[in-house]
Amino acid sequence: MPGYRVLCVSTLMPYPPVGGGESKFFHLLREASRFHEVDLLLFPPAEPRREDIEGLRPHARSIRIEPYKPRAGIRDKLRSLISPYPFSIVAYREPSEASYAPGTPSYAPGKSPVRGAVKRALSLDRYDLLHVEGCFLGGAIVGLRTPPRLILPHDAIYRNYMENLKLAPWRRKPTLALDLLKFRRLEPRLYGYYDAVGMCTTVEARAVKKLNPALHVGVVSNGADPCTSAPDPQVEEFPSLVFSGSFDYPPNELAALRLMGRIAPPLRRRWPKLTVFIVGNRPTRRMERAAARNPGNIITGRVESVPEWLARGSVYCSPLSYGVGFKNKVPEAWAAARPLVATPKTMEGIEFIPGRDALVAETDADLVRACAMLLDDADRRRKIGESGRKRIDERYNWPLLAKDLLELYDYVAAKPANTR
Repeated sequence: MPGYRVLCVSTLMPYPPVGGGESKFFHLLREASRFHEVDLLLFPPAEPRREDIEGLRPHARSIRIEPYKPRAGIRDKLRSLISPYPFSIVAYREPSEASYAPGTPSYAPGKSPVRGAVKRALSLDRYDLLHVEGCFLGGAIVGLRTPPRLILPHDAIYRNYMENLKLAPWRRKPTLALDLLKFRRLEPRLYGYYDAVGMCTTVEARAVKKLNPALHVGVVSNGADPCTSAPDPQVEEFPSLVFSGSFDYPPNELAALRLMGRIAPPLRRRWPKLTVFIVGNRPTRRMERAAARNPGNIITGRVESVPEWLARGSVYCSPLSYGVGFKNKVPEAWAAARPLVATPKTMEGIEFIPGRDALVAETDADLVRACAMLLDDADRRRKIGESGRKRIDERYNWPLLAKDLLELYDYVAAKPANTR
């Protein structure tokens, strides 16, 4: 396999690898950098810590970071109403490339640095392919002369917006509905500008392929590191439940509230000292208020090692009701050998055998029964946890999943440069 020069552009800061998108980005970068030279151009919403940047250095030839968080003023909102682009893409496209004259800084306060920074990076070096993480950045780059290009939006964005529309407060619904209509028209055309598209599940791939049958669509799933040794059973804090995620994602926040408010209380009638660990970045005030109702609810916030916290749980319970795409919490739970109780929405697009690799339930009452069954039966907890660990070795480990990304690299690099 030839080594390529790859420019990878993203709004995510992939280190530490906590949260579905960040974890996937980091681990695929780690695997891809073993075969190719990767330069990172990142636009995270805040200035990253120095130690986080250092965590990326072994896996990238160069790292350039330009923090940028779109802020919508009244003029921006009005302009987006008449634009053919949804606001989330307008925010990354403007100002036009003409605003970036040679020799001037790429960042202007309140203005998007994305388009100009990508153009400058491409002019300063030669790349075999451009790897774009995320749909919104993908719209900002359209129209530039680039090497062959690959986009990994991960989810079908119109499906994501449909889910967000269900959860949004009433005052946001009109603008979300308008952007949803724009995405239904724009998404298939946007991906048509790219030589290949990488989705996170076959469900998402079919949804995008249905929008535009001409697309070359691959599947690059989420995963976990291969299992090397079983967790120390003494680490488990029985009885306990654990759930993880990035909680600025509304479905994760709602799942955490459901776990603390509707699933844990019935279990505490049987196990009064039940602990609930809520692990992950950016917990919300609503979560903190819910946790305060019982001292057994522990919200960790950002942690350095998610697996260490997962290993403390007797049962991993994921009561997601909404959301699209591959839920990285599933392979994380499996890798930690935690017996998994999950909703059908959690397991969407994931290959597994119900009852062997996970217990699947939808209603609150059924989730409570499944958790109680496992808390009552240590042998079954162990068997389901071990079966999950085997799924990581068989299907959902990063070296294996990275082959899907590297195959897309080979396909894209063989294409001519783009002028569209």
